[in-house]
Amino acid sequence: MEPANTNYRVVEVADSGVDSARVGQFIERHWQKRVALSVPRFFDWQFSDSPASAGRNRCLLILDADDEIFGFMGVTVRDFSLEGRRIVGAELTTWILSEEVRGLGLGKQIVRRLQANYEAIIGMGISDSALPIYATHGFKYMRHLSRYVRVFDAEKVAPISKLDTFGERMIRSSTEPTRVKYEARPIEARDAAEPGEALYLKFNCTVRSPEYLEWRYTDHPYYDYETYSISDGSGEAAVVLRFDEKEDLRIVHVIDYLGGEATVPAVVSFIDDLCRERNVSLADFYCSADPIGTRFWSRGWFSSVDDFYLQVPNWFYPIDMRIPPTTSLILWAREDVGALLDRGRVYITKGDCDMDRPTVTYFEEKGIEY
Repeated sequence: MEPANTNYRVVEVADSGVDSARVGQFIERHWQKRVALSVPRFFDWQFSDSPASAGRNRCLLILDADDEIFGFMGVTVRDFSLEGRRIVGAELTTWILSEEVRGLGLGKQIVRRLQANYEAIIGMGISDSALPIYATHGFKYMRHLSRYVRVFDAEKVAPISKLDTFGERMIRSSTEPTRVKYEARPIEARDAAEPGEALYLKFNCTVRSPEYLEWRYTDHPYYDYETYSISDGSGEAAVVLRFDEKEDLRIVHVIDYLGGEATVPAVVSFIDDLCRERNVSLADFYCSADPIGTRFWSRGWFSSVDDFYLQVPNWFYPIDMRIPPTTSLILWAREDVGALLDRGRVYITKGDCDMDRPTVTYFEEKGIEY
């Protein structure tokens, strides 16, 4: 055991006396991307208003004796379904350590505290500097989260993408999948919880309760989401979509799918039809579960990880191209972390982690006051 560092302390925001504006200023100064977490309205929504947080901001701060901030770990409490058990988990985002406190063991102290408080932990977009601390504390690392992309208008997508001659030929020559009959209707986000119950029968995933879905999609302070119920005559599923326009490029993000894997083909047919109806150029879907994601892949969508000839940005405000254009995952469970590594059974989407949040650049391009 390393000796406790008496010059600094790790404390939850709720117990610190530090308000969201001060935390936001710290994030703004130290985080390379200009993220919405620096905006008090968004900060409070994400960390205090989520149902499992129960109004308590569980983010961690590193403070000195004068209450100056030297570190931040974003924590959103999430209920988790693991091997059929409901447990208390956490979604992590935006870990910052000031240079002054690096090497003092405070990062390890933060991780150990998280492991003491939660039974399952997930996070996306892990930095090279943070990975060693996670890895030496039992976290498992998935280098690439599967991301599937559907191109409807290659001419509009090409200017922001890396699309070689082979990729252009693949888009032109791709055959349309057999259309599946379906019935679709818009629903309230909280009503997607009922078809979402099918997820827990097979997958290890965060719990998509009515209260969570209402907070995440209906009460979002800046984004508008559309939720639909899709039936193929034998089963029902729900899908959450977010439409966006980047100059003359119309994009749809498939944020979440809630239902059994058998209904995926009907949902994909619905998404295809809706995108064409609204002149969408590009659609994408992040999904760790192969039984669900590969059904997109087999029906006219491309894999950002495997189809190397088609590289579409995964960040749009500002446009950022990573190769492959997706993100990484860390996963930890107090019991049976192996259950979170089985791509046939672990289900994580863009809606689960902090990959679907606005940036300050988004606010500025859209003319939104923040």
